[in-house]
Amino acid sequence: LCHSLAGLGFRKMNAYAHAVIPTTAGVTAATSPIAAFYPSEHAQLQPLPPHPILSSLSEAIKTSAGKMEHGVLDKSATACQRMGGGSTVFCKSGKDRTAMQVTFKQAQFLQRLMDKKPSTTLEDSQISYDDVFEHATLMRIHGTRVPICEKNAGEAKYAFNPLQAKFMPEMLKPPPITLAGFLKKPET
Repeated sequence: LCHSLAGLGFRKMNAYAHAVIPTTAGVTAATSPIAAFYPSEHAQLQPLPPHPILSSLSEAIKTSAGKMEHGVLDKSATACQRMGGGSTVFCKSGKDRTAMQVTFKQAQFLQRLMDKKPSTTLEDSQISYDDVFEHATLMRIHGTRVPICEKNAGEAKYAFNPLQAKFMPEMLKPPPITLAGFLKKPET
């Protein structure tokens, strides 16, 4: 189900990318961007080739078949940004899962800014995910998201325990020092 939803979302995002950032690579009358938005009216038309902006997203979707893959979410958010859009992540109180994704995206932006070459755009800057993870870790320990946890839960820790953290995507894992643990403190 996730793979078919990702495929459907990709086709629509791909059509949008071809419409707002036209490219002639592989696009013919039979593969018009409009056809992806109205598939029932254009059932005989061929699908659009992946837009160059979406090539890494296309590959992430192909390799994620049968499993939940954070790379699909990350690459789709990055592609939206490159086309002038934005993305959001929500959790119940805006402190835990949201903090992990926000700090990850902030660290990506910071790394792109630091590594930007004069001849490239910010979005085209190649980044080291080791450096991104290092920056995200610093933000997760010392950043503005920790006081939100303290305000909402009474403790400056993310509401993940070590077992939950073990199964999280690598880039979204909180540092062990920031984990709340298995048991909550008793109310006084």
